[in-house]
Amino acid sequence: MLNRLLPLFFLLICFASGLRAQDCRYQLLMEDLVSEDGWNGGELTITVAGVPSTYTLTEELGEGRSFSVFFDVNNGDEVVLGYARGPFPEETSFSILNNADSLIFRADTAPENSTNVFSFTAACVDCAPPPAASIVFSRVRFNSAEVNFQPSSSAADPVYLFEYGTGDYDPEVSTNGESLTTQDTFLRINDLESDVLYTFWLSTICRASDDTTVRRGPFQIVTQKEKDVGIAELMSPMTGCDLGSEEVTIGIRNYGGAPQQFFNVDFTINGNGGGVSRPADGIFTGVVGVDSIEFFTFDVRAFLTTPGDYEFKLWTELEGDQDPTNDTLSIIVRHVPVITEFPYVENFENNDGFWRAERAGRGPVSWQWGTPQGTFINRAPQGSRAWVTNLRGNYFNNEESYLISPCFDLTDMEEDPLFSAIMYIETEENFDEVYLEMTTDRGENWRRVETSPADIRWYNDRGNQWWEGDGGFGNGPSMVAQLLSGAAGNEIQLRYVFSSGRSDVLEGVLVDAVSIGERAEINLAALQAGLDAGCIAFDNSNLNFTVVNLGTTIASDFTVNYTLNGTDIISEPFPGSLLPGEQSTFTFTDPLNGGAFPDGITAWVSIAGDVQLNNDTTFLSFPGIMELPFYEDFENGQLPDSWALDGDAVIGQRAGSPSVTLYDTFNDTDSTMLFFTATYGDLSAQDTLRFDVALEGDGIVSLRIDVDFCDVSTDIFEIDTLVAGTYAVAVTPSANGLARFGFYLERESGEVTVDFDNINIVRCPESLSLTADVIAVTDRLATDGAATIFPGAGTPPYTFDWNTGDTEQTLDGLARGPYQVVVTDVLGCTDTIRFDIDLTVDTDDPEGILADLQVFPNPTSGMLLVQLQLEEAAPLSIILMDVTGRQLRVLDFGRNVRLDAPLDLSAYPAGLYFLQLRTVDASRTLRVIRR
Repeated sequence: MLNRLLPLFFLLICFASGLRAQDCRYQLLMEDLVSEDGWNGGELTITVAGVPSTYTLTEELGEGRSFSVFFDVNNGDEVVLGYARGPFPEETSFSILNNADSLIFRADTAPENSTNVFSFTAACVDCAPPPAASIVFSRVRFNSAEVNFQPSSSAADPVYLFEYGTGDYDPEVSTNGESLTTQDTFLRINDLESDVLYTFWLSTICRASDDTTVRRGPFQIVTQKEKDVGIAELMSPMTGCDLGSEEVTIGIRNYGGAPQQFFNVDFTINGNGGGVSRPADGIFTGVVGVDSIEFFTFDVRAFLTTPGDYEFKLWTELEGDQDPTNDTLSIIVRHVPVITEFPYVENFENNDGFWRAERAGRGPVSWQWGTPQGTFINRAPQGSRAWVTNLRGNYFNNEESYLISPCFDLTDMEEDPLFSAIMYIETEENFDEVYLEMTTDRGENWRRVETSPADIRWYNDRGNQWWEGDGGFGNGPSMVAQLLSGAAGNEIQLRYVFSSGRSDVLEGVLVDAVSIGERAEINLAALQAGLDAGCIAFDNSNLNFTVVNLGTTIASDFTVNYTLNGTDIISEPFPGSLLPGEQSTFTFTDPLNGGAFPDGITAWVSIAGDVQLNNDTTFLSFPGIMELPFYEDFENGQLPDSWALDGDAVIGQRAGSPSVTLYDTFNDTDSTMLFFTATYGDLSAQDTLRFDVALEGDGIVSLRIDVDFCDVSTDIFEIDTLVAGTYAVAVTPSANGLARFGFYLERESGEVTVDFDNINIVRCPESLSLTADVIAVTDRLATDGAATIFPGAGTPPYTFDWNTGDTEQTLDGLARGPYQVVVTDVLGCTDTIRFDIDLTVDTDDPEGILADLQVFPNPTSGMLLVQLQLEEAAPLSIILMDVTGRQLRVLDFGRNVRLDAPLDLSAYPAGLYFLQLRTVDASRTLRVIRR
């Protein structure tokens, strides 16, 4: 692979005069290394000898980080730079380099608006090597590779010298390489060995001065294996609703450097043979060209009649295949059920409810089903599980993702149903948002579920029709509801659409207790139940129960109820009434008591005439038992869940403190401090409680720590004069492995402020349950792969140590090859994941509509023929671009089922061009070499 190529991440708009003779080409390097989204409308005008050309930079063709473009100059030309600012000028930078890559001018931020930011006189270096940014290796095969580059100064009458060898070849120290000379700026290097790393160096021999320039390099490629095919994708079946007898269509990719044909293919489902019977089936008889994908459909079908997950394992059997590791593809296909019984309620306790997460853009997907363990989103409103954007932390920057429902058959409904769900939202206001969409044609078209007079807390940003910030819920869960307009009489599917920007990330969105049913006069629903802080066995703790009126009339004369461990039912009348859409929290009169560890609490609301009984009930998992390990650094400024502290202690960042802490100031009016952690389970005598203490002042304070289980306490640590430092205290849990830690501080003399921070118990799991979400490269030389690492265990936050030296959770701009990431959680627990990034189908043409596109001859001396055969007529157009992304020609062919279009390139100089063919649902870009 080529290690040094700059990514094509920018859309360049260039308005320039026609071609003219030139002595050499200067280089403009455009950058946005801050937000990587281009220049936001800023424009640079370069005027050469009175002829202006305007350049700008966007993220249309990538991630807007850096891109080079070349412009022609003659010796003695006056060059003037002008700039017009766009928003965020501090993110814009650019450089002007001469034909020897020497810096002439650099702006680290966008200049002020001016028609003359800087000017200079062009002076071409007579004997210069080709610009490093212009040297591009392409069409790497098992025995050859092609290279093209920008020429040196024409006045020097240059000859170009290539020096190359295997491995990390360096002509300065090795004499075992090969060399060749040429005057062409495009050539093919032949007679290479298969599957070998080569290193190339390029310099210029200038005849006029009889001199040789410095070398450009090293440029490295790996030649392809000659015979190497594998399964790249499963085109059919795909996850969807109401699957049955399905065709099995696979995409076979040629990873090698020579065309291949006549080999076996096969598959299994859930470990059982697919039923392929040869020679009638399972033999690929076509030809898979180099760097191509061909599709093959088995005669035997897959029977996926029962809802659930089906694991497909698909593979090729090519005799002499030199890389069997990429022969096989394993993939899960889910048969999603069609829901026919209503009212529908899904609280996600037993499973994910056949809802699923899906990527919308190139960014990673944070949606996960399970037990929330965040700082704010730290529990499911009903039970213990829900769908959340990251169960253990924050969502991602630049995330575009879906949470997709099963299908709902509403063909028997005459009135549009009411959709409701419990949501908890914490996003960056004005930048990150979530909303709901609906389809009535199985995903062909989606439309937003918008606000209406019938809605309940539906979107807090009514102008944009989405939820953002806290959703308007006030930092807590809330029931939302809305009529699904146009749903009656149709089969529908729903999806939450989540989108985040480039700056701050938060915990995001929780979705629980989804319901679809009749909109009626009387419909009360349970939102959540909770307990006051108190003893682990509920001594002196009161149950709080939140009820929502989803009906269209005022609800009154109803009761709220609960049962503890399935024993006696406690019922109390709800005082007052609830307006339509109103929610209220009721606190039961008598505190819970007992001393026995409960299995949980079931609470429900009862009202006569309720049309939907299956949304009346909520289950409260016992909230007092928290999992180990734990680590509390108070950085969110909030009291941790199930912790308690006395009234004058503060969580915050006081003056002089480097971080947020839990602190109290001891003086004549405040002589004590008391706080309790949550109750933690599964403790052992081998565990250690650790915490940091900082002191400010000359006072003396004593500290005692005990382990508390209801009214049984045991002292485990005591010190008369507390000093600053890190403490480690051996833990003595109760007989059943439970403990709540109490910290008791008392002033002995003087005035002093005590800070507590980083309170933790280290417990490393067997693994951090690491998974990698990988986006493959689009071709062998591309550096557009990406990967996101997801920890499923351990204690956040995590650090990520890539074998590339990077430290982000998500890394893009990756080339094909193996990767390794070491992940460490906040407690020092580590785990390692290894994975490969390889080729995949073009995401601009996921259905392979343009797979048959051909251009030949390529390279061409002038005339190029473009051929394409489609299954049905579609509008077709061609855009021809140079290496800067500038559009040279646009050809519109109207609606056609077949294309045989000659394209004359003889008017253009030799070099690399991009030919992009577009239709309604796809586009495909090919490299074209003009000799």
